[in-house]
Amino acid sequence: MKISNYSLNYSELLSSGKMDVFGFLSLCGQLDLEGASLHIRNLPETGTELLKKIRRDYLDNGLSVSMFSLSTNFGLPESQHEAELAKGREAIRGATFLGAPLLRVFAGSPPNEGQRDAALRGGDSARRRARC
Repeated sequence: MKISNYSLNYSELLSSGKMDVFGFLSLCGQLDLEGASLHIRNLPETGTELLKKIRRDYLDNGLSVSMFSLSTNFGLPESQHEAELAKGREAIRGATFLGAPLLRVFAGSPPNEGQRDAALRGGDSARRRARC
């Protein structure tokens, strides 16, 4: 078993600017953890230059990339799914660049229980479009 930490545990510090992704990775290294997981929302952006620095910081802190994750909401009307798919594509690019073995996608939920079946059916067309 490997022990990892998750950036969402520090979202308040990360969003307030009291910690940045490098501080998070440093903390994980200081805690002698084996890995660290990042949520895309905890990054200021996903440009190649920043991802290079993050990958280097993982190595400098003796950490593996445990997981990369993102939040989407495919419970929204289908007309808004393309924006959610774009988030997914950005996360796939970031996860691939960092060498993450796993991409966790929080897929959202329907606006109410009465719309659950329709939301799940809509997910089928979103998955087909995501493969393109």
